[in-house]
Parts: sequence; C-alpha cells; structure tokens
Amino acid sequence: MAQKKVLIVNEDSAHFERLKDALGKTGYDFLCLNAISGPRAIGMASGQHPDVVIVDGHLEGLDGYALTQQIKSDPALAETPVVILALEPSEASAMRARQAGASAHLPASVSLDVLVDKIMTLSGARGDGPVEA
Repeated sequence: MAQKKVLIVNEDSAHFERLKDALGKTGYDFLCLNAISGPRAIGMASGQHPDVVIVDGHLEGLDGYALTQQIKSDPALAETPVVILALEPSEASAMRARQAGASAHLPASVSLDVLVDKIMTLSGARGDGPVEA
C-alpha cells in the first residue's frame, strides 16, 4: 500500500494532533504534514505533493479559500483534492469554496470520523487496503 500524504493547514496545533491521531488509528499509512499559514502551505504543497489538503477557511492573511485557488492554479497541484473547513458554513461560503476549486466544504466542527472518512475517500486510501500488522 502506498503512503498517503495529508497536508493539514490550521493555526491550531491541537487540531493537527487530533486529526493525525485519528488517521493513525485507521490502519492505513498516512503521513500528516502541518502548516500554520497559507504561504507555508503553498511551499509545502509544492515540495511534498500531498494526496489531500485540509485547510482552515479562516486562516489569518491568506485564507483557506485563497489558498485553495493558489493550489488549484498550480498545474502540478491542480488535481489535489482540497477540503475547506468553515467556522460558520453557509450557502455563500459553500459557493466560494466551489469557485475556489475545493472538493469539499465542511463545518470546522465536523466530527473526526466524518473528516477521516472524507480524507480516506479523497486520497484513495480505501482502494489500497489497510497496512498489514
């Protein structure tokens, strides 16, 4: 099974750790990368080519929507699925996410189980099967 890279862009390191732990419990091989800002995420995405990007829609400076647009405008990253987590999701923010090229737009309060399921689906991890112990 091929390792799947997940770039998690969030200013809250506790959010990164919780998601990393949840992905680690799936039995699949995930490498979780952490960026706390949009510009840092662009550099990491360009160098690491993640299978999925999870981004906080409300980052300071370059927000998750603008970050998604930048990722999608890079030919090497254009096919990378991006999930935007919105503090207060609405029809307007969902439309903004679609226009930016996001694969999914979820509330920031979404359960870890739902988010992990979305990551597994978008990364193609399910088709690879779990890591043998």
